[in-house]
Amino acid sequence: MIRTITTTVLLLLFCTLNAFAQPARATINVSGQQANASIRIPLANPQPFLAFSAVWKGQEGTLNARFSPDGERWGDWVALGMDGHAEQSSEKYISELHFAPAGSQWVEVQPAIGMENLVLHFFNPGRTDELERTGYPPAVTERSPVYCPCDQPDFEGREDWCPDGTCPPDATPVGTNPTHLIIHHAAGTNSSNDWAAVVRAIWDFHTGVNGWDDVGYNWLIDPNGVLYEGRGDDRLGAHFCGTNGATMGVCMLGDYTSITPTAAARGTLAHLMAWKSCDIGVDPLGTAFHSNSGLQLMRISGHRDGCATACPGDAFYPQLPDVRNDVVDFIANQCAAIAPPQNLTAQMTADTAVLLEWVDESDNETAFLVERSNSFFGTYVQIGEAPANATTYEDFDIEIGTGYYYQVRATTGTDTSLYTNKAFVFTNVVSTDNLLQGQTVKVFPNPTSGALQLQWSTPLDGQVMLRVLDSRGVPVQSQQLPGHQLQHQLDLGALPSGLYMVELINESEQAIYRVFRK
Repeated sequence: MIRTITTTVLLLLFCTLNAFAQPARATINVSGQQANASIRIPLANPQPFLAFSAVWKGQEGTLNARFSPDGERWGDWVALGMDGHAEQSSEKYISELHFAPAGSQWVEVQPAIGMENLVLHFFNPGRTDELERTGYPPAVTERSPVYCPCDQPDFEGREDWCPDGTCPPDATPVGTNPTHLIIHHAAGTNSSNDWAAVVRAIWDFHTGVNGWDDVGYNWLIDPNGVLYEGRGDDRLGAHFCGTNGATMGVCMLGDYTSITPTAAARGTLAHLMAWKSCDIGVDPLGTAFHSNSGLQLMRISGHRDGCATACPGDAFYPQLPDVRNDVVDFIANQCAAIAPPQNLTAQMTADTAVLLEWVDESDNETAFLVERSNSFFGTYVQIGEAPANATTYEDFDIEIGTGYYYQVRATTGTDTSLYTNKAFVFTNVVSTDNLLQGQTVKVFPNPTSGALQLQWSTPLDGQVMLRVLDSRGVPVQSQQLPGHQLQHQLDLGALPSGLYMVELINESEQAIYRVFRK
């Protein structure tokens, strides 16, 4: 026999629509009643699941609940802890959102000691017909720099995941200019055949239970890689520890405490973060002060970076460095209107020339722009151009005994690519005074990682004595070289990094060259 308890029921039913059946919300106030008593859920045949949560006063705690389709066959007890996104207080504690089986019609609850004025919240999202995207054009805002024109990924707008309009947006939204992009997990179900219904349930939880103006996140991503519009772009959300200004919140649907998001979800996240990083002009690998929280945060951070929470999950959070690199790779390989050249190298080819070489990865460039600086983080100045399809450039305007850093990018005349890696060269200190039998010796590459080439153009008489001296003038290597052989290779790989002198003596002539071992 089914035991029932007296309840006060507030039932709000939304209108029935063609897109999904009988979406409805109901609450039941439970007070002073016996634990484990069976409560009839005042929603008919919830589909594709029943969304359940609870609110109470008094003390923190865990609420146990179980569900039945008929009051006789009961599922396992589930423990609902405190919601990690809500603002909790003794006047309003909020449980986690739970997805009970479809068709659930009865519930039993076991409140923890100290829970008062318990209110159970039920939501039937209704099944979703197959989503038909309304066709949002790719967006590149005016803020996007020309070298990073990432388009906005396709997404399901509110009229897609809630076509009847019963999940209205905030009527008076507040704008914000994001400086930081915050990643969350929903801490909910990891499997569903109707993720749009899950989004509707989260909207109901945030508005009907938490009391927020709208769903807390700007965007949500399901495990299939589908992106859903939440509050939307550049709108103040409710997701980051009460310091939501200057943030964009992205929720990965699912619980990533012990598993990680799917490759499809990660791919959509990288695309979304690439677009927004370009949109606001920030480095996905960078760190900056977040004024609202007063914290120094990575531009792409997790929820737990702002306050004490497990979000976005113990399994997923360690992957955030990989997520940031995914964003950088997406920008470099899929966003730029022109692909950047790769694998830039620089080496001395003569006393007064540096040869740059790279791999041409684009098929629409009109030229390559070559820039140079005297320090890695210094100001780079364009020193020349190479024509379309070129893979080399020679810099003749150099000073002997100087270090130069180079970077190259492709251009179409209107758009420019990202830069190559930076390549360094230390110019050799060869002068016309350093001659052996009237000819200059080439010493390259300089700097070297270990292998050093010596080269002269015509045979020399006799033997050439070679000595390698460290910066104090102490010999660290010596050998005899046959003068008639035009090229020799020295192995400096065993020597530590630093500046060395290569001394060559042939008959009565001496030449000294400075070499930098990288």
